[in-house]
Amino acid sequence: INPDVRFIFVLGLDAQTPQESANFVRFLLDDKDASAWGALRASYGLEEPVNLMGFELGNENYFSAEPGENVAEEEYDSYIQNAVDWYTETARSHIDAVREVYPEVQFYANVNGRSSRVSASAWNTGVAEKLGAYINAVALHYYYNSALRVSDCFDEMDNIQTIFQNTTGKKTKFVITEHAIWDTGNAVRRVSLEACLADAAFFNTA
Repeated sequence: INPDVRFIFVLGLDAQTPQESANFVRFLLDDKDASAWGALRASYGLEEPVNLMGFELGNENYFSAEPGENVAEEEYDSYIQNAVDWYTETARSHIDAVREVYPEVQFYANVNGRSSRVSASAWNTGVAEKLGAYINAVALHYYYNSALRVSDCFDEMDNIQTIFQNTTGKKTKFVITEHAIWDTGNAVRRVSLEACLADAAFFNTA
């Protein structure tokens, strides 16, 4: 592994316990002679601790807050709130467990980057209210195509920033952990010259 590369790992909030997250960070960061976790990592050929940037708290968990066709419209608010509560409470338990062993570890919470989604505002507000004081940045996934321009991503970031400033009184940082051109109905288009140019536009705009 290139020692200059810094890694972001995803903690599967719905697939692992807080204690397993704490064990994982020890696997990554403990000296090989300091613990069984460090020794285990070394046994796989990684003798030095991994250069960790931080942890993304779950993967696109905001989709769990989108009411499906089986949810009545009058139940939308409670459905969304239940999803927000589960995510923020579960994320806090993982943050607390990891920081008990490595207090300096950084965390990035999922935010919904599509303000047109029914649950986006409530989700992002809930994350700001309940996790804003405990995270270092928010993780944003953005996929664009002919209907969703690269510039729209930055408009969405402005919307999220406004929510955080209004809710916490402070700006948040962004970690864009996924992005690409996307066309569900055309897989070839995702590996086309257009896709390359769209990605280049994203980096140039960023």
